[in-house]
Amino acid sequence: MATNFKLKRSAVASKRPGTTDLELGELALNTYDGFLYSETTGAGSTVSLLTPWQEKYGQGSIYYTGGSVGIGTTVSVNTSGIITASSFVGGFTGDLTGTASNATQLGGQAASHYLNYNNFSNTPTIPTNNNQLTNGAAFVTSSIINALSASNLSSGTIPDARFPSTLPAIDGSALTGIAVTDNIRTNTNATFLQNVNVSGTTTATTFIGNLTGNVTGNVSGTSGSTTGNAATATKLANARTIGGVSFDGSANINLPGVNADGNQDTTGNSATSTLAVSAQGLTGSPTITITNVNAVDAIISGNLSVAGTITSLDQNDISVTGIMTASAGVDLGDPGIVTLSSDTLTTTSTSADTISSISATVFRSATFQVQVTRGTQYHMTTINVIHNGTVAFISEYGTIRTGAVLATFDADINSGNLRLRATPTSADSTVFKLSKTTIKV
Repeated sequence: MATNFKLKRSAVASKRPGTTDLELGELALNTYDGFLYSETTGAGSTVSLLTPWQEKYGQGSIYYTGGSVGIGTTVSVNTSGIITASSFVGGFTGDLTGTASNATQLGGQAASHYLNYNNFSNTPTIPTNNNQLTNGAAFVTSSIINALSASNLSSGTIPDARFPSTLPAIDGSALTGIAVTDNIRTNTNATFLQNVNVSGTTTATTFIGNLTGNVTGNVSGTSGSTTGNAATATKLANARTIGGVSFDGSANINLPGVNADGNQDTTGNSATSTLAVSAQGLTGSPTITITNVNAVDAIISGNLSVAGTITSLDQNDISVTGIMTASAGVDLGDPGIVTLSSDTLTTTSTSADTISSISATVFRSATFQVQVTRGTQYHMTTINVIHNGTVAFISEYGTIRTGAVLATFDADINSGNLRLRATPTSADSTVFKLSKTTIKV
């Protein structure tokens, strides 16, 4: 019976034996990778790969998997087929297909050579640098640019980016062909070394410098900033008549009937006034504000309302046929010993409230005539009050009621004032009206 010989082996991918795994002349097989190994001693004891290639099964190709294939520098590789690689390193002779990248120059080509656009299978990008372009005759150089003339620009607009940051001086003596409707504009101040002659109208928000000629609109500035009559004028060019008197601005004038004797033609009420200048009366319904009035007799047919006090300094009688109203009161006697006045109060509380208050330092006593109203109920009483500076004394008499008592009364001294206090008997709306006669201390 035949005996099978088996080599040392491993089925683990990429695993290779070491020098301690093999004896000299002994073989080892990696059944996963298909590699055969043997120990060699020619360059020192080591394990060498005897089959450093793999067959691409079904494709008829063999691939070396251990790295680069080294071929002697004097040996050529000749093939009638196609060599395919992801990259080539070193010089190359012959035709190439594919895309060349990272090239910095055309080897062996003179600088005067140029690329023929029609030889490209796709559309290349033309460089924007003028020194890389050719028009078929010569490069676009600075000398060609400097030779450009404005006469070659028949139409269109030159982009701002084509101008240098600082423009050279332009001689405008040969500028022609600007239509009458065109504007000349500048974003900065324009300086003209010669006269600017305009047959039309020059419009500006501000003129700086001397100006000669006729000007319309407002002119501002100090004397000397303009030339002509405006800078030195002392009178009007044409005199005007004011109030019948000629005025040219050279001197003041006197107007008859104003600051000189004479008559002055006027319009309005002054032209038809029938009252004399020295008249002592007022007619119509004027509104007059007067600080003091001194009069022997005052006759008033209507009502006289006085917010303050009426005093007769010469002790003559004051006769009033109508009604005399004094909201602050009326002083009687000299110097006003007795004062007549009134007060009113409306309340819906049953708490004590002040219905009248007078100065305790000015007045010693007072008589109050009080009227109380609540709906259709009425209550009237008279109250006399006197004080000694700290305590108030009260006496009530002459009380008349149409029904129930509507309020009770009391008096006190509070914060230097003599007060008459009332306490309503109901929270219903109660109205107090009183007249008071006060006598000074």
